[in-house]
Amino acid sequence: MAKSKTDIIKSLMAALENGEGDLADLDLLLDHAKEDIAAVRKAEAEERARKEKEAIKRGEDIAEMATRVLQDKATEADVALVMESYMHSIGLKDAKVSPSEVREAKEAAEKASSALGSLIDLISDLGDIKDVKIRKVENKKTADDILREFLKDI
Repeated sequence: MAKSKTDIIKSLMAALENGEGDLADLDLLLDHAKEDIAAVRKAEAEERARKEKEAIKRGEDIAEMATRVLQDKATEADVALVMESYMHSIGLKDAKVSPSEVREAKEAAEKASSALGSLIDLISDLGDIKDVKIRKVENKKTADDILREFLKDI
């Protein structure tokens, strides 16, 4: 069976150029071409129906998601749907985002935020220390003095 209009035409042209049969053979050839055309039309109709069904389902999913968002009940699956749609819109047609990936990203962000919060608290605590006195130590010894003391100790 031919897969496209071009394939059917090429097959038909090749058969006509190489054929040596009579009118009955030509009639049989045309019947096969009609069967191939009917099969291609059926496959195209099925593909259109599948895409239309897919678009309807996607529209229903988006409507349900929008309702949850308006009710402040968005789920990880909702976020994944929006992220995946965004990725497709910027040209990453094969991008897939799952709810579990959204959950993992959220948990990683929470851990990073917690660690950063602890660091900020520590820095803040260090800044609150007021009673620390810093003494300046003056070293009046020269290098020669230090060397003399070392030699005496030996």
